[in-house]
Amino acid sequence: MKKKNFKKGIMLAEILIATFIFSVILGVLITINNLYVTSVSSSLKSIKAVYLAEEGMEAVRIIRDTNFENFKELTNGENYYLYFSNSASSTWEATTSVSYKNTSGIDRWFVLGSVRRSYGKITEGDGELDENTRKLTVYVSWNDRDKTNEKTLFTYLTKNILE
Repeated sequence: MKKKNFKKGIMLAEILIATFIFSVILGVLITINNLYVTSVSSSLKSIKAVYLAEEGMEAVRIIRDTNFENFKELTNGENYYLYFSNSASSTWEATTSVSYKNTSGIDRWFVLGSVRRSYGKITEGDGELDENTRKLTVYVSWNDRDKTNEKTLFTYLTKNILE
């Protein structure tokens, strides 16, 4: 009789140990899964931010191509936000209104700057002011896990020579 009770006790201990091991493995798998999901979410936001920055550059090119004189009127150093106009022209437009700042949890804006040239090359310092070229910098920022991330792209835009 004692041997039967002893075997039941060992079997109960084996079940408890197996349950504990299974619980630990399950907990580790859930933690790994959560880290993976968080990492993928961060990567997706970063990829979306790059696409929005590239789209911002293309939108400003469209604004430039539509009317260079209006493009020249945009103030250097001012933050501009993009929106797609549903007017008769249906095109991109720039505004200083912050209400257009956020695009699905990601902020996007651009800043224009003047360009100086020395011996035909763009220079940051001294040089002659180039009235037909502007420096375009597009900024994109978003919050991810209590951290602000930012991507910045820049290029130089010249007057459309097809005019």
